[in-house]
Amino acid sequence: MTSISTKQSFSAPRTAAGHLSLHLVAAARLLESYLTAFGQATDERLRFLASYSGQIQPPLPEVADLTGERLWWNRKLSEWEDSCETKLPLLALETLAFNARLTIVVAGAVEEDSRFGSVFEDLQAPILGRRPTVETLGRIALTDRSQTGDPWSLCRPLLEAGLLESLDPDAPRVDQRLRVPGPVWDAIRGEPADQPWPGTRIRRESDCTLLSELIYPQSFLEQLERAPAMLAEGRARVLVIRHAEGADFEELAGAIARQLRRGLILCDAGAESTGTPAHTPPASMGPLCQTSQLLPLFVFELKPGETGMLPRLPGYSGPILAAVNLDGGIRVDRRDAALNLQIPFPTRMEREHLWLRAAEGAALEGLEEIRDRFQLQAGHIQRLAGAARLCADLSGRSAVRAADVRAAGRILNRQALERLAQPVSPRGTWKDLVTAPGTQRALADLESRCRRREQLVENFRSRFGAGLNRGVRALFTGSSGTGKTMAAGILANELGGMELYRVDLASVVNKYIGETESNLHEVLARAEALDVILLIDEGDSLMGRRTEVKSSNDRYANLETNFLLQRLESYQGIVLVTTNQSENIDPAFQRRMDVLVPFHPPEAEGRRRIFGLHLPPGHGVEEAYLNLASRRCVVTGGQIRNAVLHAATQALEQGSSIRAWHLQDALEREYQKAGATFPLANHDPSARAPDGGFADFVSALNEHRG
Repeated sequence: MTSISTKQSFSAPRTAAGHLSLHLVAAARLLESYLTAFGQATDERLRFLASYSGQIQPPLPEVADLTGERLWWNRKLSEWEDSCETKLPLLALETLAFNARLTIVVAGAVEEDSRFGSVFEDLQAPILGRRPTVETLGRIALTDRSQTGDPWSLCRPLLEAGLLESLDPDAPRVDQRLRVPGPVWDAIRGEPADQPWPGTRIRRESDCTLLSELIYPQSFLEQLERAPAMLAEGRARVLVIRHAEGADFEELAGAIARQLRRGLILCDAGAESTGTPAHTPPASMGPLCQTSQLLPLFVFELKPGETGMLPRLPGYSGPILAAVNLDGGIRVDRRDAALNLQIPFPTRMEREHLWLRAAEGAALEGLEEIRDRFQLQAGHIQRLAGAARLCADLSGRSAVRAADVRAAGRILNRQALERLAQPVSPRGTWKDLVTAPGTQRALADLESRCRRREQLVENFRSRFGAGLNRGVRALFTGSSGTGKTMAAGILANELGGMELYRVDLASVVNKYIGETESNLHEVLARAEALDVILLIDEGDSLMGRRTEVKSSNDRYANLETNFLLQRLESYQGIVLVTTNQSENIDPAFQRRMDVLVPFHPPEAEGRRRIFGLHLPPGHGVEEAYLNLASRRCVVTGGQIRNAVLHAATQALEQGSSIRAWHLQDALEREYQKAGATFPLANHDPSARAPDGGFADFVSALNEHRG
């Protein structure tokens, strides 16, 4: 307890702790006077309480009655408070009269000195416990039984505001034992906890970013500069911050809080379709915000179709912030005027500034490449830059390279996507893919569209409107083994080594209503935010034609299709859809695709090139046999790959290089798997392969007819 002296007025540290110590002295003196007035004083109790009064030098004056003493304390504390320029937590409860503040301090006194608990325990017998009851608090704060009001009328508003809480709410009113919630008492002492409750976190005013340091377009910054004044003046009470995944809404909210000379408290919130909060904030969160000068920020993570309801905070009269992702809705009490801001996606130059800031002084080699390759929101840039610095440190370099950022991105992406999608290693170049000329042109168009997607939006949005976004949607059609997945990997590699993830349909598709859409939304939203290429194999299983509704199953199947149609149209990333049965895909999907790439089985010349790409150097397969197999075996690139792998396995078992008979045996296996007749069944691979002839002519003719 701080030593206090008084002449004309109290002298104590002008801090929250000093203010509380004065109130504790007042509480001890009034409790001492109460015990004496009603004949319940004992020498032990009086000595303990007198030790508090004895800290006042010269001694406190004798006051005629309890009412007079309460008024004297009220006047003296007011004089001290008027000379204090510090923000005092108890004074932040501006609507509370002195007797209400005194009630709070008496209820929390046992937190500072356990001897108060012993006094309450003896005084309130036979009621067990060391916390004061409603009746005890009322008698001390109201000072005498003749004063207007009763203990419950004094305590009820404090309970409703969350400043007090009942330990036994089912007991009779006057017998209920009360306490000050721990986080509120910490705030009254001037020492609020960093995490007052699970799911909450405090960010101090000094730790918040200045508005002038935010990196956003000028038009958005101008809106941000006007918002705090509108909240402070009461023209709006709620600010809703809408954001895409990865946007740093916390930094923005902190800048607004700092502009209002407040800290920030974040509270995880949820929502249900009824609009009722799934996570109700603690009842004492309002008083904590009020006493500690904190701006509450409720963070909603909503799924499509969900609505979050912004809770009211009893005991708090300031503005409220809500951070809401783009997929759900938010409901605000109709009595509260609300502002709405949507965090914009950073432009190339803004991303450059974000990378420089996130590097924290470390050199960035290839900044332009990093800026253009990783089209991310500010929050993801901050996290990725930190991980990239660690990768550079691990390699013994002070400068961060694009390779460090890619390595860090792989780690972060897998953490976010591994439940619903699997990484595919991008490798190879277009020279490694054997396709028809039309397919090559379509793939070249797709690569150009991906490279220029951001510039297209910047240069042509004024002409094409909001329908033009950074997303690129492509449909790969063709039978199995024609190179669709391989083309996706090469595209990712050619685009600066972008991460490629294949959607795991077994994890996405769910028999329960709404779960498939929820899983699709999750994987699309995360892939979009992380700027990875998403590969949806066997897309016809998700994009099937809508049918006439004859049952509930048809209705829900159509709902899934409609959801995916809308989501792909607004998708901001690169998504590749492959299908073996393009005729089963709903035509509406094909209309929404930016690029359609058809893949065809290779012809004889293409098959020969594929054999050459897959066979290892130094193989022992004669050129004549390869020409023969290419002409007569109508197989896809995938089948050729499988055949070469099987042949290589057999050769390794025999300790030799791949020979013609190894390859022939492997090709025959591929025909058996397909249930077809092997055209070289009667050919002896050890014999000299025929060069042309009638058999080749017939084979080529059959291939042409096929």
